[in-house]
This record gives sequence, structure tokens and C-alpha cells, in this order.
Amino acid sequence: MAFSLSEKDTISKTRNGMKTLLQEVVKGHTFETFFGDDTFTNSKTSLVISVSIDDVRALEKNFDWAKMTTMKDKKQIEVTVVDLPNGLRKTGVLSENVDKNGAYLTINNGERLSGWDNKYIPVNAKGVKQKPKGVPGLKIRFKETLKKAGAPSGTSTKMQEITSAYIFTKALAGDHRWVNAEALEADIKRGKDGNLPDIMEGKQYYPTIKKEWIHVYYKQYHKMLEIFGDKKMKGFDHSEDYKVPRARSSFMTYITGVVKDNFGFSKKDNWNPADIWGVTVAPSKVKQTIEKAVFGSKDSQTIEQLNSTLRGMWKAGIVYGISLKKVSGKTADWEEYNLEQMTLEEKSNYMYDNIDITCQLNEGMSTDSIVMCTDVKSKGYKFQIRQNSKGMSNLKFESTKIGSAKARGGKAAVDQVVALLRDSQNLGSNGSTFVNENAEYPQNEKEFVDAKGNNATGKCCFTLRQWKLMFTRVKNAGVTTGVNNQDQFAQNIQLLYQAEPSIALSKLMQLTFLDNALKIEDKKDKESYTEFWTDMVFLSIKKGDNFGPFGKLF
Repeated sequence: MAFSLSEKDTISKTRNGMKTLLQEVVKGHTFETFFGDDTFTNSKTSLVISVSIDDVRALEKNFDWAKMTTMKDKKQIEVTVVDLPNGLRKTGVLSENVDKNGAYLTINNGERLSGWDNKYIPVNAKGVKQKPKGVPGLKIRFKETLKKAGAPSGTSTKMQEITSAYIFTKALAGDHRWVNAEALEADIKRGKDGNLPDIMEGKQYYPTIKKEWIHVYYKQYHKMLEIFGDKKMKGFDHSEDYKVPRARSSFMTYITGVVKDNFGFSKKDNWNPADIWGVTVAPSKVKQTIEKAVFGSKDSQTIEQLNSTLRGMWKAGIVYGISLKKVSGKTADWEEYNLEQMTLEEKSNYMYDNIDITCQLNEGMSTDSIVMCTDVKSKGYKFQIRQNSKGMSNLKFESTKIGSAKARGGKAAVDQVVALLRDSQNLGSNGSTFVNENAEYPQNEKEFVDAKGNNATGKCCFTLRQWKLMFTRVKNAGVTTGVNNQDQFAQNIQLLYQAEPSIALSKLMQLTFLDNALKIEDKKDKESYTEFWTDMVFLSIKKGDNFGPFGKLF
């Protein structure tokens, strides 16, 4: 089931009673997030809409009969209009036998079944119960989603990257130029008669483009023309779905296989975040150079050899890895990474003396933890540590350059973070008590309060006393928690487990990670501790000798 329809489009798609019901429900609320079901047809009696958790809470507040429930770890509100014996209709909550005012929702003199199945038990003239039947009425279900309006899906991101590569190829491997965004838009609208026929003809991935993205593509194109306008480009490669013209195979496919099969990277982006590759020679020649330089020697193959080879080819004007970010400013920016081996002087520019940590553990606590890494001029990076996805999930570590929110650093690969933590503590694999495996942490309130009930394998299974001591260590180290004492902390986590167990678990994972990071200063010194956060920044922005050279267009 796909969800992408706006509120306006969803209302337009409905008819008769469903339209009336939907309009009645939504008119009293301005939605933060609204994604209607793309597959809805008017033959259906139920409609599902994805909204934010704040929208769900607001609906519960707006309607005195509404009750927020939980289904598969997601909050939801179900609005029903059912046929009553007298032919009237009444709104209510499907999962309860009575509404908030205590009025029973009797359906056709029968007994209603609770739950999402939306069925009732009819009773015949003799009072005998019959087989369950569908409720004769309409239902709208508002369910929680983490997806934000305007946030790209994996598919749309791929489409956007391919469109960028296509426009760059037409401009830099050809001679097409556009004086402004309007000229680019007009050329696209010309379809097969214009210079960009594949976009509108549907031969690639982007048959329609919103005006917002026309401006993004123009800003990208304008900066690329500035950077690469004097190069004789053969084209830009994204994947097997969009290769350099006349190339037999994708360079992206090749280089991804090289780093995963030979150097142990689970994901190509953990080594180099390039989304597309620009080349001035045939991709086959680039591959031959890499094969000869890296795999043709008698020495052992190392990632440093590959990076050195790619740096040399970048400087020789042969191949360029490019990371694409949505342009939010008036013009696009360009930054280059790892074109030189890192010197001690360069690394010192990323040493942050001020490490300020906030891990809210008060009632109403946020879902994340924030680490501010700054120098004496208040410049640096902000780390956000939180769930990688909705539900019981592992942590992710993402940085943003302070003072430039659009220049998001990126995610640090989790396995590299865990290895860095162990190395920095100098305690080996048995020394660190942090594991980024959510199954190893309390899954519910009982397991938090009583460690004996924990089903974890024991890698990270603490008693309540140990959790309290961990909180005290972190608080005494200067972390902002919003809580005064151990008992307050424990009570707040218990209450959170009752309401949103996945968030409670995530906060304990965050607490464990921060406790282990702070131990570096206790066991070694402050310099080692600040160097740990410098290395965390390098992991997130893919900077250093272990990462490949690339340019970031943002």
C-alpha cells in the first residue's frame, strides 16, 4: 500500500458518504503530515491515511469520542460511521464498545466485535447469533508515520540523482546551456523536441518534475558548469539504469563491487558517498587503471592503494565522484574531500575542545541525544543520536555542520562507530558495554525493572541498580538530562515504556553509548576523549585516508 496523496487530492478522490465523512473530520485540523492511500477506490468502505504522531494526538484532543490506540507499535485513531437500527449514523471508535461519553455503539441489534477487522455479530429473529459480518458503514483510520512531507522516498531519490546525471551529461558532454531555471523548464516541457527528451518521454525515471526541483537542477547545473566546464566530459554514471553514453556497464556497479568484495565495506557509501561519477575517458579505461594499480602489484591490496589511485585520477582529470544533496540556498555550493592525504595540521583543525551533550531523560523527553562538538570560535559539528527507524531499532549517528544546516555531514557507519569506541577505550571487544543491537536491551517495563526477566543474550543486560548508576555517571560528567536524581530517571523510563516502549529502549541505548564514550576521558585523558569525537566527525563526513575522494554538491 503506497501513501503519497495530499489532503486535497485525497478528498478529490473520495465520493459520497466517504467524502462527507473525510471533510467533516479534517476541517477542524491543519495537518503537519498527510499522506492518503494511493490505491483507494470508492468501492472500499475504509480509508487509511498516514499522519504525524502530533496529528494523531491533535485528533484525539479535537474529538471527544476519539481514542488513540496502538497497533504494531504505531499510534492511530479510527473514525467510524456505522448504521444504527433507526437508520441514523453515529461516529465512534471501532476498538471500543462505548465512546468516551459512554454511549454504546449497537449495530443492527447485534453484538459488535472489537478490533481492526470492522465486523459485527448479527442476531436473527430468534435471538440466535450468526456468523460475523462486515460493519455496514464507513471508516477512516489515521495512522502514525515518521515520513515527513517533502521527504524523498528511496525511489524518488534515485530518480532525482539520475535526472541530475542526465542533465549534467547533456550539458558537459554536450553543448546544451540554459540561462536560467525557466529556460531549463521550457526545454524539459518541449519533450522529444527539446534537448532533454528522456525526462518527459518516460524513458528514464522522472516523467514529471515539480517546479521546486527544476530550480534545484538549474542550481546544480550552474555550479557543475563552473567546476567542470573546461573538462571534456564523456558523461556521468549513476547505475546500470543510467550509464555514461555508449558504456557497456556501470562504473558505479564496478566500484561498489570492488570495495565490498575486496576491502570489507558492507556498503559502498561507508567508503565514499558519491552518488554519480563523472568521467573524461571511457569507463572501461578507468577500470583498467584501477585493476593495474591496485590489483596488479605484488604487494597486499589495501584501501589506501585504491584511494591513492582515485586521488591521482581526480587530479589528472579522469574520474570524479560526486555526492548530491538537495540545494536549499540561492546557489549551489561545492566542497572537495580527501584529495590529499590528511596531515597532522589538518586533523588539528577538527579538534574540538568543547563537547556539550544533551540526553533528555525528563518526563516528555525528546527521542534523541545531541552532542555539540565546537572549537573556541563555536564552529564545529552537531551529532544527533537516535533510532535508525520506527519501532525497536538500532541507533544511528548523524552529523550536521554548525551554522550550515543544509550541509548535513551524513551518517557514521555503525560498525565503524562501535570499533572506534572500543579502540578509544583501549579495552578490546570485551571492555565496552555498548552494543548496537536493540534485542540486547530491555524490551518492556518488566525487563527494565527486573533484569532477570530480560530475554537478551547478556551482552548488555543491566539491573535497575546498574541503570541508575549509569545515569549518575553520565549526569556527573556534565551531560544535560533534565532530571535531578536516579529515582526520577527510573520512573520516567518506566512511564515511557508504558506509552512508547521503542523510544524508552532507544533512550537506554543512547545512555549506554554516552556512558562508554565518557569513560574514555576517565580511563585515558581529555585529549583522547576529544580525539574520539573528532574521529566520529570524520566517520560521518567520510574524511580521512580510509575514505575515497569525492566532491559534494549541495
